[in-house]
Amino acid sequence: TRWIAAATACAIVIGLLAARARPLPTILVVLAVLTVFFVGLVYLNLRALRAVQTAQRLTNAGDFDGAFALLEREVRRAQSNGMAGYAQLLIANMRFLQGRFDNALWRCDQAYAELGCQVATAKHLGQTVTASSYEAHLTTASVLRARTLACLGRFDEAAAEIERLTDVPRELSFFVSLATCLRVSDIEGATSLVERRDLDLPLTHQTEMLVDLVRSKAGQLSDYERQWLRDELERDERLIVWTKAIAPSLL
Repeated sequence: TRWIAAATACAIVIGLLAARARPLPTILVVLAVLTVFFVGLVYLNLRALRAVQTAQRLTNAGDFDGAFALLEREVRRAQSNGMAGYAQLLIANMRFLQGRFDNALWRCDQAYAELGCQVATAKHLGQTVTASSYEAHLTTASVLRARTLACLGRFDEAAAEIERLTDVPRELSFFVSLATCLRVSDIEGATSLVERRDLDLPLTHQTEMLVDLVRSKAGQLSDYERQWLRDELERDERLIVWTKAIAPSLL
């Protein structure tokens, strides 16, 4: 914003000086100011997009601190509710993966508010494509919020969040049910749920690990599978922290 203001001020000064030296139509001065303004706006949006893409790469590489620093800066200087909301959503997902569910929930709420404002603005301006794009992010925020509430043991709220979704992912329903059992240390219920699951059901890496840990607890894994599970956990300390936050009895 400061960059746009400075560039616009410079364009105005240059336009006035040029007009004094050689009279120019007012429309040319106005066009010059508008050009500088919109070029600056495009630059800021591209810079924000690069920052978000870099943060996503850092998150995938496990550098949560670097990703968080980038996204927090982007939230502060975002030029739109949509960009601020998307950055908050990425932070929420990162906090979820860290097992910091309270902060993940707060970030989800912030993302939902920002993205909701952006959707309302886009619809008001008749920008249907833009509104649909941010509505998809809103759905992602609702899914993540339901998962986070389940991990916090707030099962009724998680169920209410799922009811708000028009198209509920099957994996989400399974995860919430599994987390509900594990949060109250109902290993028998969790085992029954795992045994009755659709084997073709696509699961996230974290959910797959929970399923394997439940099966291991129930004595349903071979020695080879148990060793593989131990090796997998030793390679990913973040997964151990995340699992302990939900179901410490499994470890």
